[in-house]
Amino acid sequence: MALNDYTCLKCKLPFEALTLVTEKTVKCPHCGSKKVKKQFPLIGGYQMQSGPASIRPRQAGAFKGKSIK
Repeated sequence: MALNDYTCLKCKLPFEALTLVTEKTVKCPHCGSKKVKKQFPLIGGYQMQSGPASIRPRQAGAFKGKSIK
């Protein structure tokens, strides 16, 4: 079993679902629609980006125990 994040394409609300590997369809708990999109999880608490924004937390000292101003 796996806990996955989904977004309903009908009502646009996000939700989590505990699913079996063999399970092919997931229903939205809010509206019951089967039109859902699986969301990919964040890696390490930061969403992967390209460019200068991806290095800002390290430059600001977030990994050295210093506060970000």
